[in-house]
Amino acid sequence: MATTEHLDEFIVQLGTDLIRSSETVDSVERQLVEIGRVAGVDDFDVMALPTAVMLESGASGRIRSRLRSIREPGLRLDQVEAVDNLARRARSGLVGPEAGLAELAEIRGRRPPFGRVIRSLGMGVLAAGFSLALQPTILGLVVALILGTAVGAFLALELPGLGPVTPALLTFLVALVVFGLDDRYHVENPIRYLIPPLLIFLPGAKITTGTIELAVGALVSGASRLVSGLLDLLLLATAIVAAAAVIKVPSRELLDRPSPQLGAWTVVPALVLIALGYRLHSCAQRRAVPWILVVLSVALAGERAASTLFSPSVSAFVGAAAMTPLVLAIDRRPEGPRAMVLFLPGFYLLVPGATGLITVTAGVSPGFSNGNLTSTMVTVVAIALGVLFATAAVEAVVELAEAWRRWRRDRRVQA
Repeated sequence: MATTEHLDEFIVQLGTDLIRSSETVDSVERQLVEIGRVAGVDDFDVMALPTAVMLESGASGRIRSRLRSIREPGLRLDQVEAVDNLARRARSGLVGPEAGLAELAEIRGRRPPFGRVIRSLGMGVLAAGFSLALQPTILGLVVALILGTAVGAFLALELPGLGPVTPALLTFLVALVVFGLDDRYHVENPIRYLIPPLLIFLPGAKITTGTIELAVGALVSGASRLVSGLLDLLLLATAIVAAAAVIKVPSRELLDRPSPQLGAWTVVPALVLIALGYRLHSCAQRRAVPWILVVLSVALAGERAASTLFSPSVSAFVGAAAMTPLVLAIDRRPEGPRAMVLFLPGFYLLVPGATGLITVTAGVSPGFSNGNLTSTMVTVVAIALGVLFATAAVEAVVELAEAWRRWRRDRRVQA
């Protein structure tokens, strides 16, 4: 009985940490069922949601139920990789429930590899990289570095009781600074200056994951993630509009007017800064940084190449489809970083969260066209479909290769 109870608890706790790693619920459920099967237990069912994991096991008359709610924030990238590695070993039968529970406790309590100062600076570097990707200007780069570092420093304080209001509060303060600069120095297109420092709050990964879940039939989870992501955007946009009202910024300044001033050469330093920022702020392992840089480069190259022929929505599909086979190939390497460590930066680079915030901000201000919001949602769906189609293609190729190897092996045996 103790072993069964340990297995139930391990499956539920591992499921919560996989959800916190931004895994889709259908992937989490498949992994947990496989872990139970490897452990020799088939009479159980598991249901994963963004806010809870539920397990029911045992034969008729002796049914055991277990529920664990998810209230903790998402995991750092080093923790995401550790949880994924643990799940892989559990699916292979290389780690038991008791050892797995002990390892999960160690992963959750693991301190960041960098101190608060380095992680705060890492947030500034990450913001600077996205500033070069969104709107490459010297002023934008400096503003993103300074404000991003300030946001990172505030988050590093981990002040109790402010968690729920921190995104809106910091968005309001960042917008006050940016609009103050605009009022004094007439900044070009200020709406894009305030996006990079707020990158950590953008729900791009949440919205994309929710869209993927809807596409595969996980309606409850997908709808809840999508609504939650859109609500996050609305709260951030409301804080921006409130700051604009305090500074008395004209509503036209909330509309997007991209004006890149530094040229195409900024792409390479932007990607390098983004990869370095994920290393310093999100604590990606050192060996993952080159792979993150490669995946970002492929995603951006695919998107830019497609943009010369197609609409932004189609180019986002191509960018997502281009990076997905590479991510899955790296994920299959024993020494390579895990898939979600690479997918999450890619989702942010394709900027469904950034474009969504720009659009929703305009939506709660005068003079807005709903067509922009429609375009943003189509882009999000395109990214999700790109991931789904590429994943299905890779899985089909792998299955065909395995079938071919089995056929050749059988032929040799017959000979």
